[in-house]
Amino acid sequence: MYKFFMASIILIWGLVPAYGEIRVKVGIFQNMPLSFLDESGQAQGIYPDLLREIAKKEGWELEFIKDNWSGCLARLESGEIDLMISIVRTPERQKIYDFSTLPVVTAWGQVYTEPQKIISSILDLEKKTIGIMAKDINGRHLKNLVQKFKVNARFMDFPVYDDLCLALAEKKIHAAVINNINGAHFQQKYKLHPTPILFSPIDAYFAVRKGTNSHILSGIDRCLSLWKKDKDSVYYAILARWYGNLGSHRDTVLKWILGITGLIAVSGTGF
Repeated sequence: MYKFFMASIILIWGLVPAYGEIRVKVGIFQNMPLSFLDESGQAQGIYPDLLREIAKKEGWELEFIKDNWSGCLARLESGEIDLMISIVRTPERQKIYDFSTLPVVTAWGQVYTEPQKIISSILDLEKKTIGIMAKDINGRHLKNLVQKFKVNARFMDFPVYDDLCLALAEKKIHAAVINNINGAHFQQKYKLHPTPILFSPIDAYFAVRKGTNSHILSGIDRCLSLWKKDKDSVYYAILARWYGNLGSHRDTVLKWILGITGLIAVSGTGF
């Protein structure tokens, strides 16, 4: 009886994962301040910092795997990585990915130009070449907007935001589409000019391949649901660390964009 009892204990113990035994492979791309690799090759930004805190709670060992945006998506689909960061939930993506319940950040698309270029409305994009990041939802949204306004614009894809901004600085394109969070960083780095063209507020989530790694999403949701209720939590501390004063007028801008988006949606039915 004693031997049977001890054998059962050993078996059960062997089925319980030790702390740090669950390895989670995370796709990371240069997307400051949301995610990036610093000069020493360490993952930094809002998403990596949040994941480190979640990993402490859930007993995960994180491995960050660098690629560009579309490369990370390909790795997620092939199973080379377990988790994708900073991804927008769409009906098309929900067919192949499962998403966290709560978003990490809310962002919106914005058109940027060089300082000397005057672009103040969608109509000013007529016959302009606009750079977008490959497979980025903001680029897709702007394409839909220019179609609604019957604006004849040309779009060029770039693998990463840095290439997009360099092309704008070198006058290879007339404008660039970047979300407001990344745009605040690149605006300083490349001396970009933010235009008044803001559109399509979106929530950014975590995602896994469809039907896999539900335990990862459950752990993320557990932590975010608790932290978002507490204004003094590590979640808000991380946002403050990386956002700086970016969030000071966030709610006002969001209400304005939502109002304009509603007008466009209504007026767009006549185009």
